[in-house]
Amino acid sequence: MRKKLIQIAILLIGFSFVAPATGFKTYKQWEQTVTTAVSDASLPSNFCGIPMLLADFNPDFADNNAAGAWALSIPVAHKYSLVVTDDYDARKDLALCTAAAVAYLKDLYAAENGNVEKVLERYVVTACRQDLLSQKSSLMRKLDEIAADYQSYKEPVPVRMEYIVLEGDVIASELCATLGVSASMLREWNLSISPSAAMLPSGAKINIPAEKTRDFSSGAKKLYASASEKKASEKAALERQKAAAAVQPKTSGMTSAKPAPKVVYYKVKRGDTLTSIARRYSTTIANIKKWNNMRSDAIRDGQTLKIYR
Repeated sequence: MRKKLIQIAILLIGFSFVAPATGFKTYKQWEQTVTTAVSDASLPSNFCGIPMLLADFNPDFADNNAAGAWALSIPVAHKYSLVVTDDYDARKDLALCTAAAVAYLKDLYAAENGNVEKVLERYVVTACRQDLLSQKSSLMRKLDEIAADYQSYKEPVPVRMEYIVLEGDVIASELCATLGVSASMLREWNLSISPSAAMLPSGAKINIPAEKTRDFSSGAKKLYASASEKKASEKAALERQKAAAAVQPKTSGMTSAKPAPKVVYYKVKRGDTLTSIARRYSTTIANIKKWNNMRSDAIRDGQTLKIYR
């Protein structure tokens, strides 16, 4: 019966699980979602410890170009059909991330003819954790220790949840209003949704309480229409701005002095990426890296970035 539940989860038909906050805090949540998925794929049981090794059991993990409980890179996420945008990242959804990671591990396991160490090495590289390769001799032992420690987690009170699959873009605030929940509550159920999300993309898979699915179904048509109208309005406004700029008379001779740029110091928060920061300040990743003498896209929690506006 438990295997059947996990299969249903992977097929996104809906299933019961404990809605996560931060990290896998319970054995039941871990056992239902991760251990069973790895077992059903006939993979080595110690692969269940990979999320602890790479992401400290944290579904909201984000570092370099990897994110989610299984530290999946964007190319791997796309290969296994996970939606990743600035406002929505399916890698931070526990069930979706687990399904993709297990499928990826299964492909690696077949490609490496069952050589567990080579599979682990390739996974670590795609997770942008090359620093762990120097410890390769002890990685397997660490995974075994992690796998033996699951029972230390306490049982939670389960919450009945179901997936809804968006058939069009949806304004995040309007979805909250339709469901009668706050934005913070929606994200507590869906770490895949960015804290600053404005528009949820078509194809996003959203967890909501089973009792709220009827509210969504009755309001879905209006939600899709509203988002479509907003995008059309924004597009029309942008075209008008471009048209107005095109007919502006060119001044000759005197030119007005440009105001000195304003500098803003931004403190990086957990879950931030250069993409999301650049979007917030209407600039580019290249500019942020130039202003802060950065050679890579890696940022860390608490880091201060200088941004000119």
